[in-house]
Amino acid sequence: MLARDETPPILMEASDFGRKNLYGVYPFYMALELDGKAHGVLFLNSNPQKIYEIFTGGLMFADQFIQIAAYISSSNVYGIGENAQMQLRHRLDSYLTWAMLARDETPPILMEASDFGRKNLYGVYPFYMALELDGKAHGVLFLNSNPQEITTGPAPHIIYRTIGGILDIYFFPGPRPEDVIRQYLAFVGTPAVPPYWALGFQVNMFRWLLT
Repeated sequence: MLARDETPPILMEASDFGRKNLYGVYPFYMALELDGKAHGVLFLNSNPQKIYEIFTGGLMFADQFIQIAAYISSSNVYGIGENAQMQLRHRLDSYLTWAMLARDETPPILMEASDFGRKNLYGVYPFYMALELDGKAHGVLFLNSNPQEITTGPAPHIIYRTIGGILDIYFFPGPRPEDVIRQYLAFVGTPAVPPYWALGFQVNMFRWLLT
């Protein structure tokens, strides 16, 4: 059997935040549910509250197709990019699919209300943050370098699909939104700051008017 493609390992930043064990500070749980009809894997926060619920019927694993569907605890979902939307918060009142495959596509200037300009653009960020009613937040990262997409829909739920690699799913417990982002950046690292002489390249490239 051929080995499946995997994303190169991520080296966490050499910071105290990246090295310390956060479980004692932000408890996070995983549980196996057996009710006689369906088997499920649950992820719970410190309340405990179900924040990510996977059942066996929602998992497909084939040679060139992987899909995992899960119920989530909140309709306040942010992230999943890069794409253009009219608002930062995702709409989970209908089924929308967001492609994630980097290409040289600029954001639309005028986005049609029917599809909110749902095109895959320059970057790929298979990460979302959910905000609960009590103000707590958590983040989920699907680490994969193959073409992929995420479908959001009522219930609320999220369906993740990719055509290769393996399922590497990382949870960031928060509990505050700023904690989620801090934990995420401690894991993937921060963007590199371009040199001073390179700033403003896009102004000439796209012939923007100087003001």
